[in-house]
Amino acid sequence: MKKSIFTICVILVSMTMVFAQNTELKSKKGVPILPEAGEYSLAVDAVPFLCYFGDAFNGTVGNTAPIFSSPQGMTIVGKKMIDANKAYRVMFRLGMTTFTDKNEVAKDLSATDFVTDKMTNGATNVMLGVGIENRRGKGRVQGVYGYQAFINLEMASTKYTYGNNLTGTALSTDWTTTPPSATLMTSRLTKNKQGMVFGLGAMVFAGVEYFFAPKMSLGGEFNFGLMVEMEGKDSVEAESWNGTSSSTTEVENGGAFGIGLDNMISGQITLSFYF
Repeated sequence: MKKSIFTICVILVSMTMVFAQNTELKSKKGVPILPEAGEYSLAVDAVPFLCYFGDAFNGTVGNTAPIFSSPQGMTIVGKKMIDANKAYRVMFRLGMTTFTDKNEVAKDLSATDFVTDKMTNGATNVMLGVGIENRRGKGRVQGVYGYQAFINLEMASTKYTYGNNLTGTALSTDWTTTPPSATLMTSRLTKNKQGMVFGLGAMVFAGVEYFFAPKMSLGGEFNFGLMVEMEGKDSVEAESWNGTSSSTTEVENGGAFGIGLDNMISGQITLSFYF
């Protein structure tokens, strides 16, 4: 990792030294370096690309091609330049995760046959924002700042399935232990659902964008703003055994409402294309 970061820094410094000699802000073919009125822009997370090129130079084995996403979710920022110093801005983020854990347990206390219990956890996060971006600077380094309003949706749930029926004499997985263990149970979770979170917010942002080639830039920015969130009711579903039969019950917990100041979208490095 240290070698990758060092290599990336060397590449960026080298590009700075090479391109700093160009004072006309045009390529050798006469193409303007900076964005112009009427142009559009698409910005994506630059970290996968920087890591890929850094690993390519340090000989990392199994270096995989970059993708337009990250474990935290895919974020895309689109712009339309009103003029050379101002742009309309749209941001979209989609994060979806699914995780399944399995555990083998004896089938009805058999010593030779087994069944599989599963815990499946899923979460979705969607954010959409619109705003205005301003920029300052006469060279390849451009300062950017502005404001943005957004809406945010979050959903998450966990579902449990079992190979044995709940009878009081068959094993089930206790998912609260680490690692999960098989035990005789008279009650077990079947579903845990988080109430949907709906948020409205506004933020200001500021950062820097460096144009290392015509209509291509690396940038970084930080955000700070106000968010209002409303959370729906959580629900927990469980199955229980009373000695003769099993039954399912569902319990709901009250929702929540909150207002807070927060660094809502962490500082990020972006790769932008203008066209």
